[in-house]
Amino acid sequence: MTKVSTITPSFNTKSYIRGFLKNVESQTHKDLEVVLDHNEPSAKEIKLVEKFNKRNNMIRHIIVEKVDPIGTSMNRCKDNSTGEYLCIWNVDDLRTTNSIEIMANILDDKSDIDIVIGRYTIVRKFKSKKGKVVDESTRDHKDFMEGMLLGPFFMFRRSLLDKTGKFDE
Repeated sequence: MTKVSTITPSFNTKSYIRGFLKNVESQTHKDLEVVLDHNEPSAKEIKLVEKFNKRNNMIRHIIVEKVDPIGTSMNRCKDNSTGEYLCIWNVDDLRTTNSIEIMANILDDKSDIDIVIGRYTIVRKFKSKKGKVVDESTRDHKDFMEGMLLGPFFMFRRSLLDKTGKFDE
């Protein structure tokens, strides 16, 4: 099983952090490290993450006193991660319990692929399951040469950042 690390920049997550932590706990991929770059967290948010970590010890919790640009937070997550595979996982996005496992298995099985893209649903309310399904796999691959045009659910090999460099700050 290949280790997966998340890139999870966050700010003002009080409405989502409990649901996010439950979603992390429900993941079927067990070699998972969540790198949470927590910008200006409240004391309550910090306590929730600390309590979660006492049970699971899955979150590398980086507390940032000010608010940094998202690119800076993403680079800090990458620099503090140890997984061979990286995925973007925002606190206000919920994953199916097996999405990380499925994506990691694809990268494990297909060494000629560097990135895996998942379908996602855009919803109006957190935890809702009804909404518009988006499938990025139908896009022309040339679109991805322009910048970060993917939705919230993709996974890639760490080695890809060796080729492309850091996230734009």
